[in-house]
Amino acid sequence: MDDHDTQINDTEPNDSATPFDVRNQAEEALQRFQETLRQRAAERDDLPQFAGAVRLRLLVDGAPMVEYVLESDGDAVIGRSDLKNPLQPHIDLSEQGAYRMGVSRRHAMLRLRDGRLHLVDLGSRNGSFINENQLMPHQPMMIASDDEIRLGRMVLRIDAEEAASA
Repeated sequence: MDDHDTQINDTEPNDSATPFDVRNQAEEALQRFQETLRQRAAERDDLPQFAGAVRLRLLVDGAPMVEYVLESDGDAVIGRSDLKNPLQPHIDLSEQGAYRMGVSRRHAMLRLRDGRLHLVDLGSRNGSFINENQLMPHQPMMIASDDEIRLGRMVLRIDAEEAASA
């Protein structure tokens, strides 16, 4: 066997990627994705800022509207109820068909921080989306009243306005 027989031809694909190569590729992909998230957040920096509590109206086509007041710096879990589980969501979408639409018991969280409304996927099985962009689990993304929110296959709109002072 000659020395040239054992050389690797760089013009042909190499199917034997090492774990190091795969890890580098995964790290690069993660960095690109994180940069995309930062850009999206920067694009949404002009969203309205609330001074206090926010009145939320969750609108699902053909289903009863759900209302909820989210206190300043508060959190509200969105999901569906389960009689066997003592932890119930703050915003229960069971009457809106959550089970058949793939909404988890603890699917997502609405969070009001620094006067901005965020949606956080809680590691749901079927994902959470803002305007067709899937959220990374546990990574908050700012939302506005005109955004389309999808939890599993359930599409809804959230109308948010400053809550009246008591």
